[in-house]
Amino acid sequence: MWSYSVLLGNDEVFDDCPDQPNGVLNIQGLFDFSELKFDLEVENVFIEGKATTVWDVQPTDIIQAQFELLHFERGSWNPTIYTLNIPDFCSIMWDKNQHWYKTWLHNVENANAIKLKCLRERGTKFVHKRFQMDFIFESHLSDMDGIYKVRATFKALNPLLRTMRPTSICVEIKVEFLRL
Repeated sequence: MWSYSVLLGNDEVFDDCPDQPNGVLNIQGLFDFSELKFDLEVENVFIEGKATTVWDVQPTDIIQAQFELLHFERGSWNPTIYTLNIPDFCSIMWDKNQHWYKTWLHNVENANAIKLKCLRERGTKFVHKRFQMDFIFESHLSDMDGIYKVRATFKALNPLLRTMRPTSICVEIKVEFLRL
């Protein structure tokens, strides 16, 4: 197993997904960050404050998620073997073994009060203690140094009608992997 330090490639953390159809929102379609502070110190990003959900879906919706890791090689973004499809993201959102929990959610101070709301209830405040956005990625592949991006997409399924809501979320996070 090889370990890689993951450095953020963008001080703002999140980028929009390119070439998306109407109805696909960016990070501002998921969260209001007006009460959240991003501080860049040397090569580290520190985050503190409140992020409020703004996505207009229903509390009973099933949130489906996909995370794709793309590698920048020879001037273009190429897929890797790492793609994660989650048919019910809310059921594992707070699982302590998940990457997003280790990187982000374990820093949410009011977790017990908002766990059941997931990303489904507009106005839910995620209260973050100050933390450094850092991450270690482990892989069986030995040659993963380089520039990557994680593309995260979230879709809401109406469980009664079994139809997708008209809006979805797509965000990208550019990173650099350095083998430790």
